[in-house]
Parts: sequence; C-alpha cells; structure tokens
Amino acid sequence: MSLSTPSFRDAVPKRRLRVAALCFAALLSVACGGGGGSSSASGSPQASESPEGEASLADERVRVGRIRHVDPDRAIDPDAWGEGLDRDLEAEFWDIIGNSAHDVFDDWRGKVLSYTRRYEDHSPRMDLLLAAGGVFQLSESFGKPLLGGVGVLGDLQYINDAIVRMGRAIPELQSGEAAVTFFHNNRAMLNLLVGAGASNRSGLCHLEQLRILETLNPDFLGTEGRAAAPFTYGMVARPEYLDYAIDMSEDCDTDICMWTSKLAPYKPIGELMMLGELHWIRSVTTNDPTVKEQSRDKFEEMFARAENLGRIRDYPYLDRIGRIKTEIESRSEYGRHPLLVQARYPMPVYSNGTNCSNCHIGGKPTGTGEPLDNPYPNHDLRTPIPDPPDFLPPGFDLQDCALDHDTGESGEAS
Repeated sequence: MSLSTPSFRDAVPKRRLRVAALCFAALLSVACGGGGGSSSASGSPQASESPEGEASLADERVRVGRIRHVDPDRAIDPDAWGEGLDRDLEAEFWDIIGNSAHDVFDDWRGKVLSYTRRYEDHSPRMDLLLAAGGVFQLSESFGKPLLGGVGVLGDLQYINDAIVRMGRAIPELQSGEAAVTFFHNNRAMLNLLVGAGASNRSGLCHLEQLRILETLNPDFLGTEGRAAAPFTYGMVARPEYLDYAIDMSEDCDTDICMWTSKLAPYKPIGELMMLGELHWIRSVTTNDPTVKEQSRDKFEEMFARAENLGRIRDYPYLDRIGRIKTEIESRSEYGRHPLLVQARYPMPVYSNGTNCSNCHIGGKPTGTGEPLDNPYPNHDLRTPIPDPPDFLPPGFDLQDCALDHDTGESGEAS
C-alpha cells in the first residue's frame, strides 16, 4: 500500500467507540493549537445581533467581552440559508471560543443543528465546528477525578458531536491543513489514552500522520501537525512520550510554534505556555537532579518568553499568563489517571476550559490558513521532518497507517 492522503473515515472500530464514548470526555484536548488557561475572560460577554445577510461580520476580529448573535429564525428560514449564514454562524462560534463562553454555547449549537438538519448543502465547516465545539464543552471537565468529572448523560451530546460530526466533515475538508490536523490529533487521543494494543498502534498512526503532514498534501506547511502532536504526547503518562513532545516542539524557535494564521493570532504564546508546562512536568517526574534543574530553568524561560511576546503583541489575556504559571507551579506530583491507565493525572493545565481562547482571541473567523500581516520571529524558519519516535512498537510500518477506503480501517487499527 503506497503512502498517500488517506481516506478519513474513522479508523476506530464501532464497537471500540461505543466502549470508549463514556471515557472520551476525560481525554480530548482542545484542538485549537493553543496553550493552557486558568481563568475565563473577564466580565460577561455582551451579545450583539448580527444583521441579516451581513456576511462581512465574519471578517471582524474576535474581541474580549463581545459575542455576535445570529437570529435563530435565520436557521429555519430557507431564504437565509447559504454562505452568508454559514459565515455569520462561524463568526458567532469564534466569539464564543475567544471568550470561553461555555454558558452560551448551547444556544449556538441549537441553531446550527436546526440549520444543518434542514439544509443538506450547508458548509462542511458547520460539522467541523460542531465537533470542535463538543471538545470545547468537554474541556471544562478535564483534570477532574474519575471520568474527568463528567456528568455523563449531560455530556453525551458533546461526545457524539466530537466523534460523529468530525467523521462527517473531514471527507469534504481533506485539503484543509487545520481540519486534517484536528481529525488526526483527536483520533490519536481517543486511541492512546483510552485504548491499548491495536488501539494504541492506531493512536501512534495518527500522530505519525501529523509528523509527516506536509508529505500528504503539497499545499500543507506541516506546522499544524507538528505543533499539535506534542499536546497529545504530553497527556500520556509515559516519560518517553513526554521527552518526544518536548523535542518535537523545537524549543519554540522555529515555524512549528511561531507560524500561525489570522484565525489564531496568539498561537505562539499558547505554544510557549504548553512547552513550559511540559518542562515543568518533566522536572516533577524525573529522578535526575540535573534534568530537574534544567527543566525548571526551561519552564521559567518559556513563560518569560510568552509574557514578553504578550507585551509586544498587546495580548488581551496578558494577566492570565502569570496565573497559569502559578497554577502549574502548584503541582508537585503526577501519576496515572485512575481509570484511563495511559493518561496523565492530573491532566495538563493546557487542556482546560479556557485553552482555546488563549490563541483565538483577536482572531479573524475567515482567517484559517491566512498568514499574519505582522508575523512572529522565525515564523519562516523551516526544519526537516523529525525522525520518528524510538518507542514505536516492533513491526510498526508507517505505510500501514494509510486508511483503507472501503473499510475505514488500517492494519494498525484493526
């Protein structure tokens, strides 16, 4: 089987999905490519009505304290359906994300479900946003005991969105680097943190696709995949995974951390905080005093760089950086999750309910893949694809990771 852009039908057998569904909320990382956050946006966001048909609203930036509101009547009015409504609903979605407004998400979700059930020709991005929104809602439960603190019955709708809607969206979005990254990263988490054996191999297959992302499509830069994979590796309670996550981030001195789009203008700051936390975890979990000291120094360095960039870039959540650092420093012990035996516990701060807002505040909803006008230092410093991790299981072959079009499964995932 030649290595090529795979079919994106889910590689996880349905029976395994049914078993894993109740655990899914405890492991999904927010797939926004950002770092952790410990507090929500200050103040209550103020909703503002979106004038009907004014699609240009999607070109306005996400602002602290403002959520644009699409009239729910537009979702059931055939005359309003189409590209303009798609873009206005996306603008409202990113306002919710940028303000960590979990309390109003269900209103948006209800409109989108009503719209997509009625209008078969809706943009596949609506399904993608429903999947991302499911992860966003579940992120409030991360790090809590047992099943992530999930109220299972209340969160089943979000679990379903995160799994099923992503499967519907991705076949139409294979040319989008961010969408492909989201698919592989969340499937990797599902397999690595819930499963074992063949499931664990499937998780590594998905992460390997992220490592070589630019080879799957000549239009891909590869930065999205290599920036996202460390988030997942760092959530697995195995030291070799943690070390590889740190190495893969390339000290946040290359395009892996420093390239970003107008949709996530502060992603480098989130990446620096994520890498800083990974160094902290290593400092806590190592028995080597030299490594412990070096890791603490790198932790301090990453957060100092994040704060410096925040000041230079007028980061709206500048004060949050110090609060995140303090929360991480309060953690003196890490172990394994009581139920998800491969998952780190406590889960990293970078997986919590305000994570997405760290990167997407100030974002342009239509700016996916659009470079910044004022890019970050070293945003164009390209590096070769890194070597695969040395902890891949015996007999692991990257070419076996290409999904079979007919079955939706691979030799590694079966």
